[in-house]
Amino acid sequence: MFRAEILNQWYNDIWEDDNLGVIDVYFVAAPTNHYIAPRFGIEPAEVREWVCVLQTLVIDIMVTILHRIEDEHGLSAMSGIKVTKASKGVPIKTCQQLILRFDANLKVESCPAFAFSNRQANGLKTPTPLAGRDTGDVNVFSH
Repeated sequence: MFRAEILNQWYNDIWEDDNLGVIDVYFVAAPTNHYIAPRFGIEPAEVREWVCVLQTLVIDIMVTILHRIEDEHGLSAMSGIKVTKASKGVPIKTCQQLILRFDANLKVESCPAFAFSNRQANGLKTPTPLAGRDTGDVNVFSH
């Protein structure tokens, strides 16, 4: 299976279909401390927490892989994300940059990042500790 197919299925299962019970299926069983980018590595428990927080803010999540570079060990991708602000019904578009490292077809390392500006999110705020800079921008690292 191509890495982009795994990522696309991940977006479908976790983000779009809200199936948090399958998160562990995508990761190696034992966490690794050999991250390429140690400060940005994400563990399955963090994914669950982030998705739950995000779902209090937005609905109708749709993710599309726009560009990708992949090889037998990893995947780098840019994805387009469309959501609706839960409180006001305002559509929001953003993108996510993601670097994944694999062992067979399982994620060993996941380094995702995306940002919403206040202009895009129409005042979308996240609860502490994910709050952004003092300008009110939401700038988070997530799955």
